[in-house]
Amino acid sequence: MTYKYFFFDFDGMLCDSYPHISRALYKTLLSTRKSEISEKEVFDYLKISFAAAFEHFNVTEEEKEIFYSYHHDINFKPEVTLFLPIENLLKNIIASGGKNFIYTNRGETLYDYLQKFNISSYFTDIIIKANKPDPTDLLKMIEKHKLNKDECVVVGDRFLDVEGAYNAKIDGILYDVDSRIFFHHATHVIKRINELYNFIDLPYKLKNNYHTHTARCNHAIGLDEEYVIEAIKAGYQTLGFSDHIMIPDLRKNEAYFEDIALLKEKYKDQIDIKIALEVEYYPYYLPYYQKLLDSNQVDYLIFGNHGYLPIDKKTRDKQICFTDSFTDENILQLYYECLKNAVETKMFKYIAHPDCFLKGYQKWDDKAIALTHKIAKLIQDNHLYAELSGSGYRSRRRMVYNNLSLPTYPFKEFFRILSTYDIKFVIGCDAHAPNQLDDIAVKYLCDMAKELNLNVVYEINDLKGGVNNG
Repeated sequence: MTYKYFFFDFDGMLCDSYPHISRALYKTLLSTRKSEISEKEVFDYLKISFAAAFEHFNVTEEEKEIFYSYHHDINFKPEVTLFLPIENLLKNIIASGGKNFIYTNRGETLYDYLQKFNISSYFTDIIIKANKPDPTDLLKMIEKHKLNKDECVVVGDRFLDVEGAYNAKIDGILYDVDSRIFFHHATHVIKRINELYNFIDLPYKLKNNYHTHTARCNHAIGLDEEYVIEAIKAGYQTLGFSDHIMIPDLRKNEAYFEDIALLKEKYKDQIDIKIALEVEYYPYYLPYYQKLLDSNQVDYLIFGNHGYLPIDKKTRDKQICFTDSFTDENILQLYYECLKNAVETKMFKYIAHPDCFLKGYQKWDDKAIALTHKIAKLIQDNHLYAELSGSGYRSRRRMVYNNLSLPTYPFKEFFRILSTYDIKFVIGCDAHAPNQLDDIAVKYLCDMAKELNLNVVYEINDLKGGVNNG
């Protein structure tokens, strides 16, 4: 179900204002009463409504006056802040052909915050002092702009918001991050703001990315948390960290797992963070891979076929990197054998950039085409996900084809062949910098998938492989 016209509540929906509001009432009551007041209790009742809080705490007119003096002070700490995803969300609603409205009980102070956050231009119209759940003002606004009620939805974090929608006989989306509202008439319930993208007509908006690196790989930049913040802003519901496996010092992987786990907990109300590794077919380390899967230290493993590492440590000088320039056609067969051997372990369901051999071979000839068909059949027969990777697009290395200088991967002719097989595809940012989660490479991938009519899966729930995991 998608909508065109979004009526947003302000407090707790567009902005994180309840810490500010509850501290204002808490400070008021603390200054006027001798008895101890619980700040959490203040917060809980304000989340119902101001009226509910005033009634519960028997707030006097004098206390209300003090409270509002704090509440209306834009600089009162903690300050009201705009939720991370909101600005891009509003932009995307407009980009989809929709319109944004504000529907709030808040009064004139709303305009101070709109100016502070510089978001006024994203709204077609505003309802203030709405007296929710009375639907009168909401219905007047719908009539004023001649909106189809079936295309309208109210989005808010309180019972009053969706009850106002219910009374107006339009749909409501309840943002109930901590499952505190047990009775409501909401049409839909969401736990994270970015779930709203599920209700916007943006067919090729990437909502989940399972291929993200960190500075630990020594060819990426940015702090771990910067990737998370950028993902939330960009509208992601899932961010999978899948850095290159760190060998031979496996303790570095453990530290990586711990660091990402802390972010997973910190941002659990905003995004689903997954912990993974991108690994090669290194037979010596296969037991370690299986241990990671069996112990649930990783949510999944991505297979990235970058090179061949001989089992015998004495012959490691013969290591081959498939993305380095080569002309020996035997390396094409070695590339396939590594992929086939990896697939046969059943540890992997996600095959990263299956066309990355073209970065080394740099020719689209009969040999490359024959290899592509073999890869396609292998992926099809084993029900794997084939990735279109953003990393190759960002690479400076190009391949001339039909007198055009093109990325070596993702290579359109490769995926044109794969599209003739029964294969599911995944778009992977393969991000090595926070801004690569939403850059021109991602748009290129989405456009290619659309042009080739690929069967792209945007949300994956069965990424975990492993002998003991099916």
